[in-house]
Amino acid sequence: MKAKLKLEIAIQRQIDKPLSELAEEEKRWKERVKVLGERLAEYNVAERLNGLQDAINTKMCEIGEYFDFEETYKPVNLKFDLESFDLWYQRDPKTRVYLRSMGSGANWLHSHLALFMSLHYQFAARSDEGCKIPPILFLDQPTQVYFPASLDDGEAFEPTELAKQAKREGKLDTDLNSVTNMFTQFAKFCAETEMKTEVMPQIIVSDHADNLELGEGYVFKDYVRATWRERGFIADT
Repeated sequence: MKAKLKLEIAIQRQIDKPLSELAEEEKRWKERVKVLGERLAEYNVAERLNGLQDAINTKMCEIGEYFDFEETYKPVNLKFDLESFDLWYQRDPKTRVYLRSMGSGANWLHSHLALFMSLHYQFAARSDEGCKIPPILFLDQPTQVYFPASLDDGEAFEPTELAKQAKREGKLDTDLNSVTNMFTQFAKFCAETEMKTEVMPQIIVSDHADNLELGEGYVFKDYVRATWRERGFIADT
């Protein structure tokens, strides 16, 4: 109530000011905006943002090619707008397909992964330019699209049983391949980003998927830091 009262008093004071005084304030603030605008122009903000947006989009499409999008969205042509934070698939020069219209949850997942990984690549690549954002990405249950964690109460990750419970037996191999590929791409992304930028990103994944046979020489257990399946997240003391 006090804050509301103070605001009402401040508004009333402005209303009660003589028009001449208000005109002077308007002039003063316009001059201030002009000065700040000139200072901002020295940094070429618009040009630099456009360059950053192009870099994000290029890397996003590059990363996206390695994920399992539906054929409708191949080749990957994702776009991200830094001003609106809109994310979409550019079907042709005049047609944007936003996430809400992209069908399966897998397309949603892979679109977000491609975007997040592209952003974190920029954080790493621009660290020598003064970027203060650490390339640390946390993902919670990205395999939910394929193997819902709510169905998993066993002592080990059993994709065959989970597929049966989710009534996706016919897609077991495809789903498991997509999950395995996802983790392979995480490991590959971190390694390649370090090679190119000399900064190693960190992707922290909390998930029930386990003992996967990754591709390209990566070993799943090398990346496991803790297993909470039996004891839970908070261990007994």
